[in-house]
Amino acid sequence: MKKLNAKQLSILTKGKYHDGNGLYISISSPGKGRWSFRYSINKKSREMGLGSFPDILF
Repeated sequence: MKKLNAKQLSILTKGKYHDGNGLYISISSPGKGRWSFRYSINKKSREMGLGSFPDILF
């Protein structure tokens, strides 16, 4: 899967998108969203918030 770039992120519609290796972005409105990381410990799925978009670009 190709990584999302800044131009693609700015035009995404509302929803949750996978960027690879457990990294996700949840878009609340065009050009705004939040980053999260999904992982598992002891067979339980977890999700950790990493910051808001566009303040943080990976």
